[in-house]
Amino acid sequence: MLNTMRIPKRFLRFYFARHLLALFCLGLLSVATAHASEPEVLARKGIDQILNLEMDGARRTFAELHTQYPQYPLFPFLDASVYWAEAEVAQRNRDQLRELAIQQMLQAMTTANEQLAQDPQSAPWKLTRGMASFFAARMYADKGRSISAYKFGRSGRDDLREVVAVNPEMNDAYLVLGMYEYIAGSIPRGLRWLAALFDLKGDRDLGVRYLERATSKARVMAPEAARMLLVAAGVQPETTRTCAYLELAKYMRKAYPRNPHYSVALQLIYVNCGYPQLALAETDVAEKEFLEQFPNLKEEFEAIRLYAYRDLGKLSTVLSMKQKFEHDEAYWKIILAQTYDVLGQRKKAVALYDEIYWADLEGKTIETDSGPPADWIIDRATRYRKQPYQPGSLAKSNNGEPLQLNNQGQ
Repeated sequence: MLNTMRIPKRFLRFYFARHLLALFCLGLLSVATAHASEPEVLARKGIDQILNLEMDGARRTFAELHTQYPQYPLFPFLDASVYWAEAEVAQRNRDQLRELAIQQMLQAMTTANEQLAQDPQSAPWKLTRGMASFFAARMYADKGRSISAYKFGRSGRDDLREVVAVNPEMNDAYLVLGMYEYIAGSIPRGLRWLAALFDLKGDRDLGVRYLERATSKARVMAPEAARMLLVAAGVQPETTRTCAYLELAKYMRKAYPRNPHYSVALQLIYVNCGYPQLALAETDVAEKEFLEQFPNLKEEFEAIRLYAYRDLGKLSTVLSMKQKFEHDEAYWKIILAQTYDVLGQRKKAVALYDEIYWADLEGKTIETDSGPPADWIIDRATRYRKQPYQPGSLAKSNNGEPLQLNNQGQ
């Protein structure tokens, strides 16, 4: 699946600008059942196929699921998810495909509403409605329809909060709850008044814990939770237990070889955890695999190379790449300043950090085109003017136990 936290113009901006299933076997299984039910096995297979960009295979799997278990509550959402994923990987007619996907999600909500009218306390159908609502919100956000995005995003959040309040072991719900908390907790300061107006307050740390839980325990949506978590770890490594996810990132890259998200996330985690040479090697491989289908990834790969060359102290290479970031000069200056720190040229580094820091205090606009937002740049200028940037410093912290995907390797 590719969306919010999908690969946009530049991966580093994945959610900042606008963005912001378990135990359903005909309602007969206990929420505490230890293993996935038969319909869940098929549902997970279909999700695996979506995440590996095998859309036709996913449709066949979900058709089989519906034939064998016609009352399985999550089917309407799963069926709509294929339309959504197709829209996100499309190189043409994306707006039309996204509109079709929205209609499919709305139809899934309608089906859930009909079932909930008969049984208002049905957690499986409430989960389906919440999932469909939130995914519709993500697409509305991509289309710039903010009011609809807020409306459906909040509705999905509320449904899933009710679900886990009564059934905390419905771990697939934590995918959406984790996304909501993380994204709402990361809203740029200039938009926080708007988020507060629409009651979109989040706790980023809680979001990380929810995404970890969904990654390790969700029976259907675990791979999507892992994707969200790995993207967050790559882009904002200080917000997660990034280096505890390295083995997970390697596994996901192998398990879903056709999905560029997992490669890009692995490249960034390699850099963030002190392996710039491995990042460069993976970037070279990824260019050969993905650029033909996803040409916009060229900019992502250049950004990752810039990071790696920074951490290797290759000043001349970093300087030579300035022209590739001509519309994101402040972003490039941050990387250059960090390169000076790597080389021990602290005065030059501080001068660049101060330039951005004081420009912000004086009310000047920090221009950014397709790179990370001004907040991202200002936060780093503020942090590293006080203490030098150190490559791979995350690897030196205590990241706790490594995280594994639910059913990893099975």
